[in-house]
Amino acid sequence: MALLATDGVNFPSMSSTGTGCWVKFTYPVNHVGQAEQFKFFMDYFTSSSTYDGKLKLQGSNDNFVDEIDTLVTVGDEIHEGWNYYDIEEETPGPHKYKSYRMYSGGSSGCDKIGEVELYGSEVIDSTDTTEICTGNIIIWDSDGEYVTS
Repeated sequence: MALLATDGVNFPSMSSTGTGCWVKFTYPVNHVGQAEQFKFFMDYFTSSSTYDGKLKLQGSNDNFVDEIDTLVTVGDEIHEGWNYYDIEEETPGPHKYKSYRMYSGGSSGCDKIGEVELYGSEVIDSTDTTEICTGNIIIWDSDGEYVTS
């Protein structure tokens, strides 16, 4: 399911997702995401009641075992097409989590979700005074041709 919801293509949407479904984003070791905006694409659906109050964006630092913070709860404003949420407006933050998920406890609660996107920053979560970072230098020539990395 997660691959379908994060493949950059709105269709086909998810189906037959059951109860307690989710799409999860997890950051690498010693990194967290500081989420600011959340959007998702909905395919045609017949009733908002499947999602109203049940579809949520949640954050956790323990892989959703004990710590589960709800940042956005989707209401009856849900509609076909792109749905946008400013997380800071929904739940004042900042929000810094190891994992985020779009979760629904409703029956077939993730059906019709075509794409999920989370915007913000990936940051190093460490109290160390230094951090070794590796980078790539990409060189292009004056003709726009790739030279080296």
